Amino acid sequence: MSNNSRIGDDYPVAWRNNPGEWDSWGYATAYCTSFVANRLYQVNKLDTPRGLGHARQWGGNARSMGYRVDNIPTRGSVAYLDDGLYGHVAWVSAVKGDNVEIEEYNYGSTYQFRYHSRVVPKNSFTGYIHFKDLKSSNTSIPDTPTPTDNTGSNLASSGSYQFTERVSIKAEPKMSAPELAYYEAGNTVNYDKTLQADGYVWISYLSYAGNRRYIPVQKLSTEVKPEVKGTINVTNKNDQSGTFDVVISNISSNVGLKEVQVPIWSAKNGQDDLKWYKAVKQSDGTYKTSVKISDHKNDRGEYLIHLYYVIDSGKQIGVGGTTTTVESASTTSNPSKPSIPNSGVYTFKGHASIKAEPKISAPELAYYDAGNTVNYDSLIQADGHYWISYLSYSGARRYIAIN
Repeated sequence: MSNNSRIGDDYPVAWRNNPGEWDSWGYATAYCTSFVANRLYQVNKLDTPRGLGHARQWGGNARSMGYRVDNIPTRGSVAYLDDGLYGHVAWVSAVKGDNVEIEEYNYGSTYQFRYHSRVVPKNSFTGYIHFKDLKSSNTSIPDTPTPTDNTGSNLASSGSYQFTERVSIKAEPKMSAPELAYYEAGNTVNYDKTLQADGYVWISYLSYAGNRRYIPVQKLSTEVKPEVKGTINVTNKNDQSGTFDVVISNISSNVGLKEVQVPIWSAKNGQDDLKWYKAVKQSDGTYKTSVKISDHKNDRGEYLIHLYYVIDSGKQIGVGGTTTTVESASTTSNPSKPSIPNSGVYTFKGHASIKAEPKISAPELAYYDAGNTVNYDSLIQADGHYWISYLSYSGARRYIAIN
């Protein structure tokens, strides 16, 4: 192995400077999973899988997708650790005897949201995921992914196979490979291995001439690519009491929805106050959870809010994230509640901005002028103001500060 096997910090600056957002594959930016996903895409030339979950879930989820997972590290493989709440993943840049050189992000509190490289014993990790390994001498990759023996079919790993239709014999496990010969329905063949490649389960055997031959015998089902959406709003924030609500609206999922999960933690001291909330469905179709900073070591300042869906298959998929700030109680003012009902018709006394969330800093979507009226269905307190709120014709919730 050459001494320049380590690539260095090639993680996008925009993601590095905005931890806790979402990258192109649905992983939290500046975390270990996002760094590895980007490295697989940029160096291994792999369309990085979505839906692998937290780092501790990568090994099991990758295996269920058909990738090889074992205890043998190779350059370009992914080292994963399933210890702790989240686990950890890293990219293997070199194998040095019984040690591995790895590159990673967000390693412990010392390297939070930063790049790091180290050499550790290879048994320091739970295992190694072989998404698309690299050759040991450089960063070139094989022309095709190495097929895996984990077919997920009912075929025996070796035996005799009887064909039910005409099937082509090929020199490699690719549907585009030329037909060398064929078997007809009723013919049988002895095979010594099975494998999964190019969307099919194949049986394989050595011909009389000693050449390896492949025959597709079962088409693999195509997994539906998850498409999930949701809008996160922080409402009813009270800096004096240290409470706020998180409301999820505009929810959609093409792969079903079993649970809405909202992990929340303060930016102070990493994730030492992390708490997972299960949002509860409301009568209007939104999901809501209530947060008290007393459950987060009474930390004040910025809070990070992430959104995950548990889909029908049981997999956990990242949807989005946002932040909110709980100001110091000594510097916040508690606005007086306006003398208006909690729902009704409101007449504006001047220019009033319409916003997608109850934040003064949120962009103005449109506005009302003095004399205009609007029907509203709720009155809330957030971001140091009282807001009236209503559903637009498109079904999106809108907010207007009135004091």
